[in-house]
Amino acid sequence: MTRWEDLIGAERPRALCDRAVARGDVAHAYLFAGPEGVGKRAGALLLARALLCAAEGARPCGACAACRDVAGLRHEDLLVLHGAAGPLWHEPARLAEVGGLPADARDEVLEFLERLASWGVLGRPVPAAGERRRLWPLYLAAEGLLAREGGRVREEETVAGRLARLREAGKLGPTESRIARLVALPPLSVSLYRSGPRGLGIASFAPREGRSERSVREFLERRPARGARKVAVVDDAHCMTEEAQNSLLKTLEEPPPGAVLVLVTPNPAALLPTILSRVRRVPWRALSGAEILTLLEGVTDYPVEERALLAQFAGGSPGRALRENPAALRELRDAAIALLRVGVAGDLRGFLAAAPRLVGGRGAREEDRDRLLKALDFLLLYARDLAGRALIGEGAALANLDLAVEIERDAALLGARGASRLGRALLEARDRLLGFSDPRLVIEALVFSLFPREEPAAGAIAAVR
Repeated sequence: MTRWEDLIGAERPRALCDRAVARGDVAHAYLFAGPEGVGKRAGALLLARALLCAAEGARPCGACAACRDVAGLRHEDLLVLHGAAGPLWHEPARLAEVGGLPADARDEVLEFLERLASWGVLGRPVPAAGERRRLWPLYLAAEGLLAREGGRVREEETVAGRLARLREAGKLGPTESRIARLVALPPLSVSLYRSGPRGLGIASFAPREGRSERSVREFLERRPARGARKVAVVDDAHCMTEEAQNSLLKTLEEPPPGAVLVLVTPNPAALLPTILSRVRRVPWRALSGAEILTLLEGVTDYPVEERALLAQFAGGSPGRALRENPAALRELRDAAIALLRVGVAGDLRGFLAAAPRLVGGRGAREEDRDRLLKALDFLLLYARDLAGRALIGEGAALANLDLAVEIERDAALLGARGASRLGRALLEARDRLLGFSDPRLVIEALVFSLFPREEPAAGAIAAVR
């Protein structure tokens, strides 16, 4: 069960929430705004736990049925609007316990999760063999849970229907069924949404005739089932369409008694001014590299060098670090730097050999785009190291400490001006990727832009004049 003490860097959000609960000065709507992956959603659930706690005195107590149900996302007076593409976090020991296995039976659980993914009832990626995290991000198979816009999904096509068929076929025993239900089906308090091309639509916020989804407004307007409050948490609130945001105004202007709405977003600028003016803001900050290392020491069993790589890649976001496999990240970083050197050297043959390692697939899939964005983030860190070494020398702090020899050599080759040009080219490539340009074309244009430029001969310049 997550506690405020478990959230590193959340001192100010905790103080604001604890003070509001203790004084009875709870707002009808909150905005948890800050960088991605710093614990905002966990903090929103801790606030919900305090508001729904049944104990007297200091809340949340962490021991009452309400606190346990909020922690397990199965409280009737809690609604969490969760993007179907995002992970839900599980403890390996808890999964083993549910399946009646020893707490250290991680390999058996991993093997079963892989089978669930191959059957289409769990999303990918699943944790890899030898996984050393103590929290696993598991993805629901959204395509089997949600109807397309304006459509419905038949029961036999849902994940629940698939699990029933697997049990009938003898592929799932009672023990495996318990694990499957826990990881493959959304908990009671979670309402999934598929963020379409236009964003998070109005159907999730305002009830519409003929639609079965739970809407936020409908949920908050109903009387609480247990106590005096109801709490709705909207994760990734910046995905809301303008229509969806406008539908919330009535709830914000005339909040039902006991209703509390918490909007969670890394991008508050995407929300309408009319929304921002009606919520109480709780700011969250990015974590330092040392803080992320401290967190990783507590929740992973990775070696020191792998924790350092994750902290370097995280960019202040522990959630980002926890979602990644350090071995795969190191392979990606090395492939990206190898491709960079090929471009700087003007080696066309080497580029044709190295590009597939970085691009992967056909280069047009969303996972290829995500992979290249990660590679560009690594290259930006490497370019910063090159610029620091070229300008400051050995006193420059390096993000890639394990590549100090290579950085020394490449900084001497490129110089400060070349490192600066490289950084600008990487930022332009990143902007193109975020603008949904073809990933393969973006990486090809980037590498070719780094090829050495031949200076025109003096005679040719004179002839032009």
